[in-house]
Amino acid sequence: MATFPTWVQIGWREMTLTPGNVVQTSELERGRPRSRRIASDARDSLELTLYFNTIAQQTEFEDWFDQEINSGADWFDFTDPRTGTVRQAHFAQGEIGALKFESNTLAYATRTVKLELMRSTWSGA
Repeated sequence: MATFPTWVQIGWREMTLTPGNVVQTSELERGRPRSRRIASDARDSLELTLYFNTIAQQTEFEDWFDQEINSGADWFDFTDPRTGTVRQAHFAQGEIGALKFESNTLAYATRTVKLELMRSTWSGA
């Protein structure tokens, strides 16, 4: 399985993590709504900004996206910056995000992406 490139710089200030839901709630005619677990793994959403210092880094990342993970269709190993654990991830809807140039030489650029990461919520107890 492919691994997210370790040389890509991740902006932690712009990072947002939205936990996935594994519970379905049904409204009843009377009383409290009924809730039940519908999955053992949650799909968390992680939005983050990637930083590139050279055009070569931009191109290398795009090559990794196209060749290693099949233009975003495949899952890959991603080290969660918050916990340091390796999780399965993929680009949400296969979208790589827009490349935003931060300098007039076009060398320094950022790319905001949205990843979906799998998280086990089942203790087995």
